[in-house]
Amino acid sequence: MHITRKHRAFLYALMLIIAGLFITDIILINAVFNYHKNLKWIKTDPWNREFYENENLKLEKKGNRCRILLAGDSRIYQWKDIPAIEGCEIINRGISGETTAGLLLRFENDVIALRPDVVVIETGINDLTTIGVWPARYDFIKSNCIANLDKIIDVLKEKKIDVIILTVFPSSDVSIIRRIVWSHRIEKAVKEVNEHIKMINKKGVSVINCDAIFISDNGLRDELYTDTLHINRLAYYELNNKIQSAVKEIIRKRKGKQ
Repeated sequence: MHITRKHRAFLYALMLIIAGLFITDIILINAVFNYHKNLKWIKTDPWNREFYENENLKLEKKGNRCRILLAGDSRIYQWKDIPAIEGCEIINRGISGETTAGLLLRFENDVIALRPDVVVIETGINDLTTIGVWPARYDFIKSNCIANLDKIIDVLKEKKIDVIILTVFPSSDVSIIRRIVWSHRIEKAVKEVNEHIKMINKKGVSVINCDAIFISDNGLRDELYTDTLHINRLAYYELNNKIQSAVKEIIRKRKGKQ
């Protein structure tokens, strides 16, 4: 049987479509597996006590240096090029996928027990992305996120720990796979939570408005993102400058009290 050029092109196109579907299936299966895996682990250890258990045990006793602790979700966890500040030690205690409620559950073990002088907080986006699959619970999800942020700050202030809280970073372009569980109302919630954060006016609490970094006069700075929710080294570099300035101001005020 003679196969014409037209038939050959059709077969090639069909093979490409089948290959594409196969690869898509693998990606989706892997995503579902990882989601189920993480969900099962959350149910097994909702406090995430094991995650930093060894690091906490190995941590040297607090000396004379100012101890700064970064706490939050994957945006903290991926903060590898942490700011270098003279006279300070910096500890990262971020966990990917964590919500404000999850951070509160492990707060005593991973934050308070390490006796930090300053805690940098960045969390909330994983609460708010839940709106994509639970749109009817918009008000509860947003208000619960705000309440947890307030509680985190109150706990730190009770312990006389200075706080630097970052507003929730805006999201970049939504990937095709993520669109299945995405809603435009997520960004609305982010803005509303950020309005609350920016209104915080408490002694010992510094607010960093991250929109000043991620949004320019021309709109969102996509060059600072690696995907919808996560940022790159250039973005962390700019965040480091903000953190350094805030920490230096806190240290200056502390010295003024001595």
